[in-house]
Amino acid sequence: MNDGTLVLPTQGRDKTGKAFSNITYSKDGGKTWTTSNAAIDLSTTECMGAELSDGSIMLNMRTNANKGLTSVKNGRAIAVTQDLGKTWKEHKTSRNALPEPVCMASLYKHEYQTKNGSKKVFYCF
Repeated sequence: MNDGTLVLPTQGRDKTGKAFSNITYSKDGGKTWTTSNAAIDLSTTECMGAELSDGSIMLNMRTNANKGLTSVKNGRAIAVTQDLGKTWKEHKTSRNALPEPVCMASLYKHEYQTKNGSKKVFYCF
């Protein structure tokens, strides 16, 4: 992150075995690590993350419920945190903007400087 925090998109399983997506982060250069809460209350895996311009973190997650689902709710799960995963808010595009066949996806952030010196950020899903 811009402040030097190292952030990894990760996944875990709850006590019943249900998979969930989250982040694991270090604020001390990797000496110690903290794992966040689950991003949303769905079975999700294979997440990717990016820091947004306001410093929050967005996760793009495979939603296991999409297997065989052809309704309008077939879509990647998207959640955002502003406190390193203590709390998460499902994004308005979650499960309705990026249809998927239950597979891995990517999320990239590219920062660049234009010829006139202004800073631009481009996100690619």
